[in-house]
Amino acid sequence: MAIEFDEIFNMDIPFVQAELSKAVSLTGTVKQEYTALIFGQKTTTGTAPTGQVLDIFSPEEANVKFGKTSMLAHAIGRYYDINKSVKLKVIALDDEA
Repeated sequence: MAIEFDEIFNMDIPFVQAELSKAVSLTGTVKQEYTALIFGQKTTTGTAPTGQVLDIFSPEEANVKFGKTSMLAHAIGRYYDINKSVKLKVIALDDEA
């Protein structure tokens, strides 16, 4: 089975030739969506329900929902120090101490 080209002619010249066809390629850039998941303990001052997946958009929101001194608030604060573009989902657990 021969490969048919639109722009490359049959020439026996020792060289590399390449042809790119836009017809079979995707249009625009493909964006891969990522989501991070953090789970941990909240304090009793936190307002978030336990065992539910929540979207958290800032460290300040985490302080309110999980308690300022909670394991989750600290982890989310460090997460947003490093990464500001990936969506974050959080599951809170009760602190039984």
